[in-house]
Amino acid sequence: MAPIVGGLLAVALAVIVLARRRWGRASRAFVAFAAAFALWNFAVYQFRAAPAADLAQRWQVAVYLALFAAPAVYYHLVHVVAGVPEGRASMVVYAGSIAAALAAAMRFDLFVREVRRAPEGWVPLGGPLAIAWFVFTLGVTVATFRPLVLARRRRPPDRASRAITLLLLATAIRLASPLVSFAGVLLVRSGVLDAALPPIVVGATLVVVCLAAVATLDAES
Repeated sequence: MAPIVGGLLAVALAVIVLARRRWGRASRAFVAFAAAFALWNFAVYQFRAAPAADLAQRWQVAVYLALFAAPAVYYHLVHVVAGVPEGRASMVVYAGSIAAALAAAMRFDLFVREVRRAPEGWVPLGGPLAIAWFVFTLGVTVATFRPLVLARRRRPPDRASRAITLLLLATAIRLASPLVSFAGVLLVRSGVLDAALPPIVVGATLVVVCLAAVATLDAES
């Protein structure tokens, strides 16, 4: 039930942010990020609970739609909250997300070859572009630190924004959680661990959304 709780909380946070400052740029950017997170959560739940492989495979399409959107909308949110204009690098971020979505529309098997049953439900078997997207996402997350560091350097110590600190923490979690999960898979396959690590990505991303919501409210206040 963790994905359902995460999705509902993301929707609730989006409503709260909109109620506070409906027309703010940061508010709109946060709503887009929360919507991507909510879609991802609901799609993950439906994927795991699907009664048949073909239905589970279709829900993976929704999972990846959210995954394609999330790095770009979070990248945009961070720039808006930090007050740092987006440079040419943003074109790479947005173009990468669009290119991945187009590639998935033509050949989704390049991202998910098939799905298989596991004790926790269905498990996707990634295609050749799944690893490429994973690396691209990590690169975007690393690049997201730049506007936050610039914003902190430009502000006097007595005016350091809590919003920047919260987003620095959120971005660090966005970077660490998939790396820990990926490392756990490699350790299991290599025989170092007997069992997989507990899933942390859903919970970690939920923390990120909460931190981003508070940062957005701070920035709009």
